[in-house]
Formats: sequence, structure tokens, C-alpha cells
Amino acid sequence: MGDFVKFYVGGEYQSRFLDYYYDKEPTQKGLITRHYTLNVGVQASLPESKRLRALHLSSCSIKELPQNIAHLLHLRYLDLSFNHDLKKLPKAICSLLHLQTLNLNGCDSLQKLPKDIGKLVNLLYLEILWTTSLSYLPKGIATLTMLRRLNRFFGNSSANNSKACNLGDLENLNKIRGHITIDGLGAEADVSGAKKASLKNKKDLLGLELWFSFVGSQRKDEAVLEALEAPPGLQGLGIFYYQGESFPNWMTALQNLTHVMLADCSNCSDLPPLGKLLALQSLTIKNMSKVNMVGSGFLGIQLNNAAAGAESSGSSSSQAFPKLQELCFEKLNNWENWIGIGDDGDCAKVIMPSLSSLSIINCSKLRTIPNYIKLKTNLSGGIKRCPSLDLSQHQLSSIFQGTTTTDKVVHNGSDKILTSL
Repeated sequence: MGDFVKFYVGGEYQSRFLDYYYDKEPTQKGLITRHYTLNVGVQASLPESKRLRALHLSSCSIKELPQNIAHLLHLRYLDLSFNHDLKKLPKAICSLLHLQTLNLNGCDSLQKLPKDIGKLVNLLYLEILWTTSLSYLPKGIATLTMLRRLNRFFGNSSANNSKACNLGDLENLNKIRGHITIDGLGAEADVSGAKKASLKNKKDLLGLELWFSFVGSQRKDEAVLEALEAPPGLQGLGIFYYQGESFPNWMTALQNLTHVMLADCSNCSDLPPLGKLLALQSLTIKNMSKVNMVGSGFLGIQLNNAAAGAESSGSSSSQAFPKLQELCFEKLNNWENWIGIGDDGDCAKVIMPSLSSLSIINCSKLRTIPNYIKLKTNLSGGIKRCPSLDLSQHQLSSIFQGTTTTDKVVHNGSDKILTSL
């Protein structure tokens, strides 16, 4: 190893040797390139070294990757991320049989991957977040059983079925880990594929985002979500644009979940009993227009002396949301009542005892909040644009730290709302 060696070649680009060594039988120049970074230039030629192991071409305004990429036989790492004009990859890239990492994050003009990508049998990491022009993955992905990271996948696709992966092609990709986003869900054809995908068998999966965006009369959102049962070790879950009327029971069995976001689930009138999630730390619920009431069902606890959904002097038999720290409700346009379970101080001890941040934003019809919230003190966050809420300035000042305004509908702290897992 040594200091960076900088030099120019033909005025086309500046490159750096990031790592080098002496061969057992040194070449005439002595040094053999292993890692290379392209810093300047749009259509610069690639290095010719067959010993090259890593090539970093992120944010280089590349429009097309040259065919001579195939000469880099020992390449293991290729970073093409955030080249916004890159529309396709050459077939030659499928000749890089030793390639382990292919990073295409942020290549938002990329329209497709090479159909022979299945030849990259040693590929471990395929990064394709923010590739907004990409609408399907080629069938060959299903054969890459060594994959450890596949951060984006597609449900129903407009592409010909002979070319495109479907949900069922996830079946044998059980080594994937970290986070995966699955787009385009909801088609009838996704139901059988979702069952075959066996997400619950992907034990190393920690984050899952499910986006329901299929357009058509044969939407099967509830059946698809039921079949996409997540693995028990999942820590983050996001469900977006889901059009079913209820959520599956497997959600509340995920006792390692720390972050949940439910957004634009416009047909759901009842929230799932998320209070059963003992590890949950952050919960965001946005744009759910059919929710009219949030009651004891949301808490997921048994009541001893009160009927579920009504305020009383009853107490709970267990804690609800024991580790929840951040709670955000935003744009629940028809939400009128948030009902608790008791009017004594004990309810604040058993319901959300760890809560430190509460945000309620753009819930114009909300009139009441439960005692277990009113009894909290020094919360960050705040209440904004909820004109129907019947709370005095004194009550608001007691709940939220640092309140000085005389407006009863206030917002304290930052506008930070969770937007991703």
C-alpha cells in the first residue's frame, strides 16, 4: 500500500491507483493496478489491466459503458451509481464471471438489465434503488442464489412474462439480507407468486417495503399481503398504497419490529393492534382517509373492567407499545376520536410508557385524544393544523415541552416525520 498516485492519460480523465502491489515476477513497470477510480471525463476509455479488481465510476455522467468492460476478467466490484444518463448496460458485462458487487443505485434512466445477467453466478450484491425507469428484472435473477443483497424487486410487470421475474422467482433467493423494496404489487397473478416467494424463509431480511401500485380491475391486495408473510426477525416494515380493508395477523407476530410505516392505505378503517409489538420504537401512519376512530383495538391489550373502545376506569392487564418512542399521525382526514381505556394515572404507565415524541398533523376533524396522552409530559413533536381538537393551551403546554404560543393548535420541535425505514 502507498500514497495515492495521480496521473493523466491522454487528457481524457484523471485516475487514481488506490491499491497496488509488486508481482512475484515484476512487470517492467513493477506495479500492478488492482483498484481504479475514474474522476473526470464522460466517455473515457477503461483501463486495460486484466488484474483489476474494483472499478468505481459513480456520478461520472456516463451515458454508455464500453464493450471492452469484458476485458476486466477479474473484476469483483463495479460501482456505476448515480450516472443519470445511463440507459442500458452492455451485454459484455455478463462476461464478468467473478463480479460480486454491481451498484446501480440512482441510475434513474436505466431501463433494463441484460437478459443474461444470470451468468453472473458469483454476484452477491445487486444495488438498484432509485432506478425509476426500471420496470422489471430479467428472469436470470432467479438463478443468482448466492445473492446477499437485492434491494429492489417487482411484482406484476408490464413486460412479457418470458422476460420478467415474478414474485415466485424469489423462492430460492434465501440468502438475501438487509432491506428489500417490492414494487408494483396487487395483481391477481401476484397471489400465487407471493406464496411461492416464501419471504418468511429469508431469515436475514431486516427491512421490507411493500408498494401496491397495480392498476386494474383485478386487484387482490388483501390476498397478496397475506401471502407475503415476513420473516420473524424483521425489524422494519412499510406498507404503501395498500387497497385492502384489513391487515394480516402476521404483522403483530413480528416481535422484532422496531419501525413501522403505514401510508396511503385508503380502504382501511381500523388500525391493526400494533400495541402488541413489544419492540416497536417508531410508528408513522399517514393518509388513511377511512379511519374515523382509534380505540383500544389499536393498543392490542385486554381490558378488565371496560368494553373495548370506550373511556372508563378500567385498567389493562399488560403494557401496550412498551418501547414506542416516536408516534406520528398525518393527514387522517376523517379521524374524529382517539379513545383510551381509563381516566386514572395508571393508564399512562402501561400505555406507551417510553413515548418521547408525538406528532399529529393535518387531522382536521380530530376532536379528542385519550387520557394516556394527556397525562404525558415534556413530549417533543406537537400538534399542527388540527382545528377541531378540544385542548386548552394549558393542556398543550403540559404535554409538549417548550410551548409558549397562545394558539391552541401548535407544533413544537422539528417537522421531522419518518419517510423511510
